[in-house]
Amino acid sequence: MGSIFLYTTDSAKASAVKKISQKLGVSYSEITRADLTKTVFELVSGKPSANKTPLAPFYVQPELLLFSGVSNGVLDAFLAAYRNTGLTPINYKCVVTPHNIGWTLTALTAELAREHAEIG
Repeated sequence: MGSIFLYTTDSAKASAVKKISQKLGVSYSEITRADLTKTVFELVSGKPSANKTPLAPFYVQPELLLFSGVSNGVLDAFLAAYRNTGLTPINYKCVVTPHNIGWTLTALTAELAREHAEIG
């Protein structure tokens, strides 16, 4: 049924995403700081990371919500349920695609930030 991965430092958001995921029958995993140098493929497949480059100590990762193998119906239901929590939005959301599967999570986040800046 798919998986949802979340990077956040907000425990209320993590709890809400986990609860919604469970209700929808979707697996939930938290993205850790150590995961940020992994590729999307390494994260979703559980494979060990080949990238041994550490993050810069000052790097600040924005919140990120990543959907893998989730149907459009489940995605829509998740987003509606999250909106109903009243919590602030998670700005960076994306679906795993053949295009982004080889990117590191930091590169994925940078691309999402660029896209958000273009849209305004």
